[in-house]
Amino acid sequence: LTYEGGVIEDDFIYVSVTNTRSFAGLLSFPKDEVSLHDGLFEVLLIKGVKTPADAAVTIQKLLKKEYDGDSVTLIHTTEAVIECEEAPSWCTDGEYAGDICRVEAKCLKGAVRLLV
Repeated sequence: LTYEGGVIEDDFIYVSVTNTRSFAGLLSFPKDEVSLHDGLFEVLLIKGVKTPADAAVTIQKLLKKEYDGDSVTLIHTTEAVIECEEAPSWCTDGEYAGDICRVEAKCLKGAVRLLV
């Protein structure tokens, strides 16, 4: 993962690039950490687990919203480039998007105007 703040190289079982406070009906971010109009994506990285104990720790961190960088990391950035050695299956808004080795995401602040 390459982003404004640097580069992270590791093995992750889950990567999401979002601009929302909650997703999949399972996870939500603290309201003070996420703004829908700040021009930043939230990139959630979850490392692979090797033991049931590792899985329990990771699940606890997600439930407690602890993104300390150990097993779960939350990054705020305007753009991210995700590169993989092997092409994982990607989905966009829950729909299959193909097996892709490289993804570039850029947040275009103010690109769409909504009338309420």
